Amino acid sequence: ISRLAEKGITPRLIGIAFDCQEVERVPEENHDVIIPEILTESGLRRFTPKL
Repeated sequence: ISRLAEKGITPRLIGIAFDCQEVERVPEENHDVIIPEILTESGLRRFTPKL
């Protein structure tokens, strides 16, 4: 992802998970990349990152 960003390319990032894996909050690290969309068996979920 970082190599694409260096070239000015911003890919659409979509995580894949099961509904049963949902948690209220995900721990954050400095190197994390925000993934604004998650695909589950229920469908596509979109999130607004909290800055």
